[in-house]
Amino acid sequence: MEEKLRISFPQDYVDFMLKTNGGEGTIGEDSYLRLWKIEEIIESNKGYSVEEFAPGLIIIGSDGGGTAYGFDFRSEKPILVAVDFIGLYNDSPFFRTVF
Repeated sequence: MEEKLRISFPQDYVDFMLKTNGGEGTIGEDSYLRLWKIEEIIESNKGYSVEEFAPGLIIIGSDGGGTAYGFDFRSEKPILVAVDFIGLYNDSPFFRTVF
């Protein structure tokens, strides 16, 4: 998948995905996360037109609602970010670093 996307995910994400191939559940008291399966990532990014609206972003999952989580590959080191599906673009005020 990384070859098709021409990127390299952070090693901790790769290690996690090789063990789990995605996952979902609650985080804390009020948050939810669904990490997409490896085989869903390319098609889901195409379906949401991520390359068109937010070049350099690869979405890897969501909160099951309006927030997408992904990696911003515009820097030397990928940054984990959250962005609203509505208004998806790199300069959105909702494009924010997660960690």
